[in-house]
Amino acid sequence: MTAIGFVTRTTHGGFRGQLKFLPICADIDTVRNREKSGDNPADFRIFTQGVEVGSVGF
Repeated sequence: MTAIGFVTRTTHGGFRGQLKFLPICADIDTVRNREKSGDNPADFRIFTQGVEVGSVGF
């Protein structure tokens, strides 16, 4: 499977890296969702230039 991005862990428990998908290449920050309550909300929120663009759960 082709990788569409690479991240490294930050000292704050999130991740920082780049997302590369077709013509899109964006620097991203993945931060722990501190407002999570229960099992359904995402574990991490994904931001680029201060705008939330997605989320991911594990």
